[in-house]
Amino acid sequence: MESNNNKYEAVYITIKISSEANKILTQAAEKSGRTKKAELRLRVDSNLKYIESIVDIDTFRTRACNKHPQISGNY
Repeated sequence: MESNNNKYEAVYITIKISSEANKILTQAAEKSGRTKKAELRLRVDSNLKYIESIVDIDTFRTRACNKHPQISGNY
């Protein structure tokens, strides 16, 4: 995520995702032609830009779980 504000530099963050999330990420990366790392970075950047508060997460989570019921218990 690029910013004109030098206060916030790009950082590396290591996370563990569930096997189901990994499957979805892998399929999305293959479909888009991106690497899994690039796909995840794009998705995180996009979500941080468009979901302004944790309250919005409930709406997002509901939509995601409706689309991918297999991930509903992983939050």
